[in-house]
Amino acid sequence: MSIDLILVLVIGLLILSKSADMIYIRLIGGHVEKINVSELKEYLKSNKANRDFLLLDVRTDVELKIGKIGGSVNVDYRKFKADDILIKNFREKPIVIYCETGSRSKKIATKLARKGFPKVYFLGGGYKVWRGEVSL
Repeated sequence: MSIDLILVLVIGLLILSKSADMIYIRLIGGHVEKINVSELKEYLKSNKANRDFLLLDVRTDVELKIGKIGGSVNVDYRKFKADDILIKNFREKPIVIYCETGSRSKKIATKLARKGFPKVYFLGGGYKVWRGEVSL
């Protein structure tokens, strides 16, 4: 078997496993989606954080010193539990999650969606994009 064929098979399996995860999430009634800063700002204009939806900051205490999005609730990603009462109270409402760059929030969002949470979103690019340090 040539190295090219092996690479194609490995890449194909990675794509298939990612698709299978999203199909599983949809089958159990979960939903996860990336949103951008302008979508979040628009959403914040017409919805009240932590009443109409949960705005969840999963950054560490050190990262919080930089600032945060107004109205957000912080739960350090290392201490996050999907069965936390705060999270469970928002099970049927949208949950918007952000971290510093978007990678940890995407993992947490996927974890919630895999548990059947129907409306989970993560901020693409995270707080860095929110505060304008980088753009997508």
